[in-house]
Amino acid sequence: MVESVTAVFILALGVLAMTATTTFITGRVSLAEVSTERLVAIQSAMERIRATPYDSISPGADTVGLIVIRWRVVSTNSDTKILEILAVGPGPRPASDSQPIRVMSNLVVDTFAYAVLEP
Repeated sequence: MVESVTAVFILALGVLAMTATTTFITGRVSLAEVSTERLVAIQSAMERIRATPYDSISPGADTVGLIVIRWRVVSTNSDTKILEILAVGPGPRPASDSQPIRVMSNLVVDTFAYAVLEP
């Protein structure tokens, strides 16, 4: 009888551990999917900017799924335009000291610079 109770207890612990692991992995997969969608949206906007003639590059916006991409020219010199690109939408919130594991957020803003050279 003691052996049966011990075996059931060990089995229950294993099932609980598998459930916790499955939940964690599902969250990581969802986070990866949203991150991929964000990168595809940003890449789409950058391709659109690259396809624009250098003299016609101006502020603009694009929406891909739930991600809104906005860009503006922040600096221009003789042969280079520096664009600031913002991606706004759902995505992974950056890790912090209080939250070391990245979690999903409905409103994440990514900002980066992109240089376009005159051909």
